[in-house]
Amino acid sequence: MKRDEWMLLTLTFLTGLAIGMYVYIMFFKPTYVPENLNTSEAEASEWSLVAKQYSSDADRSVEPSFRLLGDRSYVYLSGGQDEPLEGKISSGLMRELREFDEDLYGYSAAPIQPDCPSVRGGYDFEYRFIVNNTVYALDTCNTYLGHDTSLALLLEEVWDEIEGRQQNSVRYGGFSEWAEDWIRRNIGTD
Repeated sequence: MKRDEWMLLTLTFLTGLAIGMYVYIMFFKPTYVPENLNTSEAEASEWSLVAKQYSSDADRSVEPSFRLLGDRSYVYLSGGQDEPLEGKISSGLMRELREFDEDLYGYSAAPIQPDCPSVRGGYDFEYRFIVNNTVYALDTCNTYLGHDTSLALLLEEVWDEIEGRQQNSVRYGGFSEWAEDWIRRNIGTD
């Protein structure tokens, strides 16, 4: 073999090696996931919701807020509580909420004439949805979410369920009393 043929063979080998390494790294190499990754962070990157209630009253120290993850678990913080409370919302409510994933972009646009009850002493709500690593910032005052849209009414049900469960956990003496009351209301013995 001549010198030019050896050079061509070497360059072909090195080019094939470089292309092979690129294809392996980009498509076939397993993705490294650290062992100490918190599962709530992994869930949050796929789907999560952070909600906050606010008003024009400057004297309120902490407005109610919650964080809801794709596995239906939430952390709720209210102004009158020192510790955040945790729980899970119902699967039906979560399923209805996830049906709006495709509509979030439309709700995030600014309205022509905003309606802000927080300016008049009422309350407005901020929502930050994360769906497949895309963040949607919604606000009942500054976006098309408003207070009377179907998504806003569903989010109000989420607030009611989370706040209702927190009140029920304080109101009832224990799980058995809560369960009896729930059975009476939902099965119809009341």
